[in-house]
Amino acid sequence: MVTPAWPPGAQPNGIVTYTSHLAPAFRDRGVRPVLLAWEVVPGPPNRPSANNIGDVVDISEFQPGRGFLGKVMLKTRRLLRPLDFGDAKFTMIERAVRSALARFPIEIIEIEEAFGLASRIIKLKRVPVVTRLQGPWFLNGEVLGEKKDAAFRQRVEQERLSIALADGVTAPSQDILDRTREYYGLPLEQGRVIPCPIEPRADDPPWKLPACDRDRIVFVGRFDLHKGADVMIDAFVRLASSRPTLYLDFVGPDRGIPNSAGGLVRIAEYLERHVRDPAISRRIVIHGQKPATEIDAYRRRAFTTVVPSRYETFGYTAIEAMRLGCPLVAADSGGLREILRDGETGLLFRSGDPQSLAAQIERLLAAPDLAVRLGEAARREVSTHYNPVSIAETTLDLYASVVERWSSKLGARVGSSRPYA
Repeated sequence: MVTPAWPPGAQPNGIVTYTSHLAPAFRDRGVRPVLLAWEVVPGPPNRPSANNIGDVVDISEFQPGRGFLGKVMLKTRRLLRPLDFGDAKFTMIERAVRSALARFPIEIIEIEEAFGLASRIIKLKRVPVVTRLQGPWFLNGEVLGEKKDAAFRQRVEQERLSIALADGVTAPSQDILDRTREYYGLPLEQGRVIPCPIEPRADDPPWKLPACDRDRIVFVGRFDLHKGADVMIDAFVRLASSRPTLYLDFVGPDRGIPNSAGGLVRIAEYLERHVRDPAISRRIVIHGQKPATEIDAYRRRAFTTVVPSRYETFGYTAIEAMRLGCPLVAADSGGLREILRDGETGLLFRSGDPQSLAAQIERLLAAPDLAVRLGEAARREVSTHYNPVSIAETTLDLYASVVERWSSKLGARVGSSRPYA
């Protein structure tokens, strides 16, 4: 399994979270996961970097230019042709995979579609490759407001190849699988929807109405267009004008929102421009990026958690709140529509519409009993539908079918019915 970072908690990233829940479930089922991580963060002394979940290959060790000979070769290449981001990434993933294949009896590799890196592994023809649709650039890039220039189009095409050539394709939601099929005109007959898992920790204190602050809502995510941070702030301004004791906790990094000049508007500047009343601005509390344990504390303290993303292939932020039983308001976009049942496990609002979001938050604020009922139903939903045990079994069955097809196609022999992933 290829992941942006390791161990769990090393980076606020949905794929890292996905891997951290699925890898131990694989191990419990007798499958020993090998993790290829782009960044390995050293842990405390005497604790394995793999966090006792599997073997870890640090992809950064295969960066071009490491060592004296590598630096000489890299300098020569740069004189002939500049080495761009894509060149380096493709080289690193190929070297890392070759090293992993030499060290471990790997039978299958799972990697996200990002940058089309999967196509380089597929072309090695050493093991079957499953491409997971975590956030195709044709959609995420547009949501982020990226310019559709040559680099944008190149990345989109590279990702198309990684999806079209894959031996198997999985998606965390039906929405992203359907959108990918439609955009690229690919049938993806072997495509399979497998949601992301989350451990339903029984010892995790749930959200409780008597313990929360009924005048506080929380947003967890990046300040950017993708996560709908601007929608959250605009909705809060509408609510705060008639609720003078209402506060918003803003938890997450500041990535900025593109402006017409090609630059980025940071959160402080956005608040200055769009929140004219200083009394309201002071009630938007910016906490920055926080570790998962602290984020859960913010969720338990708030009356409601809001996920206003313009698009989510799945929505870990949503099910993390649901696992705690937090009353949730989320955008009716992408995988969020599949996670949340409107009026049963949370409330949905029209994506990108601050007025719709404000109305749904107001609905909850005025009905604490509804908030309690939605939160309790959400907590049950997560424990039933997103348990790593069942998702691991479904994934392993998919892996086994991919290995069997690949083996038959190439006339290869594979010795195990359950892959060493």
